[in-house]
Formats: sequence, C-alpha cells, structure tokens
Amino acid sequence: MFYYLDIASQIRRIATNVSLLERRIERNSNEILSDIVDGELYKRILESRIGREINRKEAFTMTFNTDGISLSDSSSLSIWPCFGSINEIASNERFCVDNIILFGNFLFNYMPD
Repeated sequence: MFYYLDIASQIRRIATNVSLLERRIERNSNEILSDIVDGELYKRILESRIGREINRKEAFTMTFNTDGISLSDSSSLSIWPCFGSINEIASNERFCVDNIILFGNFLFNYMPD
C-alpha cells in the first residue's frame, strides 16, 4: 500500500527560501567532482535542446531515495518512506530536514512461505 503526500506545497515552501537555491553550473571548471551539479551529464542536459527550452530559473533536478525498516522484530510489516532533495540547493543545506521532500510511504507486509 502506498500513501501519497502533496509534493507541490513542499516544493513551493522550499522555493520561497530563495537564499537556499544556488545555480552552480559554471562553478567547478576543473575536473574534480564535488557535487552532482559539477557532473558532465548534468551540464550536457542543461546545454541540450531540452535544457535550452526550459527556463533554468524555474527548473531543478532531484535525487530520490528510499529505505525500509521493519516496524518491530516480530512484525512482518515494514515501512519505506520515499523522499527526495533538490540538487540545486547548496550541498550543506540540501539534506536538512526542512529541505527534504517526502513523496509518500510504502507499507509492505512480508509474508514468509
């Protein structure tokens, strides 16, 4: 069973804090990768036709994550929260609780054979 959450309001809340959003496409000119926005593929996408057609000030990229945990040692029920972070937020602020977007929770009931 999957429970969906309202992500639009979460993204709007994060986007209102403009000081957190930081475009760093040109930041790292050497070949050392220190963040996803330094990557070759990231830069190629923004320079592609798709990247040119979108307004870069309104677009962002995200990293998605999930991880499950059993509710107790004796339970077959586990919960898997699905969440994401906006890559264009400065790396020292990106994973702060206030900047994480929770998409939903997947409840999984494992029934052994």
